[in-house]
This record gives sequence, structure tokens and C-alpha cells, in this order.
Amino acid sequence: MTEKELLFLALKGVGIDEQEAETLYSDGTTLKGDAKTVIESKLKARADKIKADLTAKYNAGHQAAKAEVLTTYEEGLKAKYAVDGDFTGQELIDKIIAAQSKVDEATIKAHPSYIKIANELKEVGPKAKKLDAVQAELTVIKSKVTKQSLAQAANDELDALNLSFSSDAKKAAKQKQDFIEVLMQNGVKIDDAGNPIPCGSDGNPLADAHGNEVTFKQFVKQLAEERFDYNKAPAKAAAGGAGASGAAAAAATFKGVTLTKSKTEAEYYSQKENIENNTEMTKVEKHAALLRLTELGIETQV
Repeated sequence: MTEKELLFLALKGVGIDEQEAETLYSDGTTLKGDAKTVIESKLKARADKIKADLTAKYNAGHQAAKAEVLTTYEEGLKAKYAVDGDFTGQELIDKIIAAQSKVDEATIKAHPSYIKIANELKEVGPKAKKLDAVQAELTVIKSKVTKQSLAQAANDELDALNLSFSSDAKKAAKQKQDFIEVLMQNGVKIDDAGNPIPCGSDGNPLADAHGNEVTFKQFVKQLAEERFDYNKAPAKAAAGGAGASGAAAAAATFKGVTLTKSKTEAEYYSQKENIENNTEMTKVEKHAALLRLTELGIETQV
């Protein structure tokens, strides 16, 4: 016999037919969440009906029958509802009702469905705590990655602008870090694709006066120009100027790398490669050197 059939049999014993019992299942096999409430409600209704019926019968018997007839009737009730003891009258009725409507905590906890749910909850509890810990750790990691991504994007933009930072590497790094903090405070966020998006106080992307979305490059340039000056490009020397030959006036030195006007494209790209591979130059210095190399140009095209 299945669990469902056993439950139907038990409910039938307290006056709940199979059609009513079927409504306790959500899909024919699983008890609904409110099954306990429904059963208790039906038992209470049955108990109320029994009480009303028995009270009416008792009053009728008390009015119409002799003491021996009443005693016989009470004994019949005791036998029918399996009530033991010298109970009579209203006390007997109360005992019958209590016996018919008994659904206590122990009965509920002994039901297989309750046991199944309780066991599942025992397994879910530790997993939920572990999940919370993992999510908290992911939040910390995401915050670090966001800051690193923003720092990299900001540094790239600052280097491209060729701004004037301190000649001391540590001080220059601190200036850039302070600037990144300014970006964070001004609402720059990193989207799921890793792109920095300038946002307003409402969390929405910033827009200019024409309704166009402000790019990260524009935003960095605006904030940077409010805080830093641009590096001045080396002045071009006039060929054959006073005090120096044309070649000497055109030369420029960056961290031991001397740049000159290239005679051929091969020489130009060789100098460019020397700049890009130089490990002593900062990004700012490399950018300035490449600008100077471009200014010097190539004498002949091959």
C-alpha cells in the first residue's frame, strides 16, 4: 500500500472521503504546503458536527428516556468511539470529540512528508551558509578587479594625454593613484565586459549637453586637464642654426637613446623599435620620444 493510500485510509476513518483527500495533493503525488491546515480544518468541522449531533441526541435522550435508556446510549457511544472510563453526559461528549480530532505535533512529525522535508532542510542549511560565504568573497574579488581594471584604463588614457607628472617615479605613481580615486568618487563603473562607464549620481551613464553619452576618454581628459599641465613638446631646431649643425640641433636624447632624423625608413623603424623596447623609460617618456621621432621624420623615402 502506498503512502497516499495509507493517508486516504486514515482520513476516511475520521470522515474525510477520497475525493476530499485528493485535493490535498498538488500533482497527485505531492502534499500541498497547506495540507496540515486543511486536515485540521476538516477535523475541526467534523468535531463541531459531532459535538452538535451528540449534544442534540444527548438532550433529546435526556428529555425523552429513562436513566437506564440514557446509560445504555452512553455505553453505546463509548463502544462506538472507543472511549474507556466512567464518563457520562457532556464529559463523555468532550472525550469523544478529543479522541476524534487528535492531530498533535508528534503525529505531524511522524509523517513521511514531514521527515523528508526536515532532512532536506538539514542538508540545505550548511550549503546556504557556504554559498553566502562564497558570494561575500566574490564581492570582494569583484571590487578589486573593478579597481584594477579602472586603474589600467585610466593609466592608458593619462599616458596618451602626455601630461606633466612628477619626475620622481614614486610621486608620479601617487599622483596617478590619487587621480584614479577621483574617478571612482565621480561614479565611474566597470560594466560586465570590463569597459569603464562614467555615470552620474543616479547611476545612469553621463551625457553631454547634446544628449550624447560621455566616453571614458572624454571624462578622463576633462578631469585631468583640471588637475595637470601638458608636457611641452621639444622645440624644433632650425637646420643650420647658430651654434650647432643641422643634424646636432635636430637630435634628442631620452634615457640614453639618441634620436636623429632618419635617412631611410629602415633607420626610422629601428629607432622606433629601440624606444618601444627600452626598459628604463616610463610610458610617458616613451610617448614623448615617439612624438619627437615623428617630428624628426625621414630624409628620403625608400
